Amino acid sequence: MKQDASEFARLLSSTPALANIPKAQVRIVSAMRHTILTHRQQKDVKGCLIAHFGTRKAAYRFARILEAMGDVWPEPIMVHAPECGTTTYDEMLLLDLVTAVIRNDPAHFNGLLCDMIAEEDCERLHITISRFIKLFRQQIT
Repeated sequence: MKQDASEFARLLSSTPALANIPKAQVRIVSAMRHTILTHRQQKDVKGCLIAHFGTRKAAYRFARILEAMGDVWPEPIMVHAPECGTTTYDEMLLLDLVTAVIRNDPAHFNGLLCDMIAEEDCERLHITISRFIKLFRQQIT
């Protein structure tokens, strides 16, 4: 079966639909979207995050992830609107980073970021995600 150039480009540049990823990952993407959009509207994000994660501590730790990303990302973090069914590259990158932390794979974690941010920023982000995952894991198990 031969593919045309536009089909090939679509396959290489597409990100997964939210319907095709685990519910725990959907929660993270949804929280990311709502938090960033709420922040851009200069509103308080605490209530939004508590609604997503159930506790102030988990909400705080997730907010720290997005703060760290915002501090070190070379460009503004890109998210889709909350109702969008697909993911952005930044949303998928966060999920890949979370997965690397859960799998205890720091080499993969650093490999995802090494061309984008400094090594000390990778370490800071790894620690921040690790702290969040400790609480989030309790919610989903």
